Amino acid sequence: MYRSLFISYGGPDEAIVKNINNELKSHGIKTWFFPDDSLPGEKLHRMMSNGIKNHDKVLLVCSENSLTRSGVLNEIERILERESKEGGSEILIPVTLDDYIFDNWKPNREDISDQIKSRVISKIDINDTAKYNIEIAKIVTALKNST
Repeated sequence: MYRSLFISYGGPDEAIVKNINNELKSHGIKTWFFPDDSLPGEKLHRMMSNGIKNHDKVLLVCSENSLTRSGVLNEIERILERESKEGGSEILIPVTLDDYIFDNWKPNREDISDQIKSRVISKIDINDTAKYNIEIAKIVTALKNST
């Protein structure tokens, strides 16, 4: 059994994230991915908030395209709030497509950056199939239920 997964990303990364989503689904992981699971007429803020609240884990894409989007930054705050309310649970699984989070990301709240950078951040390289497959396998392992 695998934990359910909400995927948080910025629109410009959608094509790459779609591939990641499809790969995770092929491993039997139940994901929530905006293009597949959003419904017309839903309020975006409420839909994203419910997604974070109702899934076991959140895959956060930490690329420049994603971390510069206000919606993603709002989702990060909701994820960290939930982890805190749950006594320090580990909901967030950060992945990156570039080095922006390590080299250039300076959000207004430094504590947010510190909380994300204090975790292992998986580097997804779509141009290196072997490395890509290794990182996907690590994410799948991180999503295995311990029960």
